[in-house]
Amino acid sequence: MFLFLLLMKISRIYKDFKSHLESLERIRLVKSWHDRMITAGSEWKGVIDSKLEQSSVVLLLISASFVESEYCFDIELEKALPMLLPRKH
Repeated sequence: MFLFLLLMKISRIYKDFKSHLESLERIRLVKSWHDRMITAGSEWKGVIDSKLEQSSVVLLLISASFVESEYCFDIELEKALPMLLPRKH
């Protein structure tokens, strides 16, 4: 399972969550990704779009800074919302 973490900044809540997630990553049940993993020089918008499309789960870690961020709230969240709704077959 590929888990896309949508967050504004690395916070204590994220760090606590990540410590629990690491056991699932260790046994390769889950692979997680967030935008702080983008390497320098990468075309970040394209990387984010690609990773979002690859994800099987999108986890929203919403904070006040997330809501205040125009990019996180208006762009990334808008792209993620359709993935959160049940898919029609």
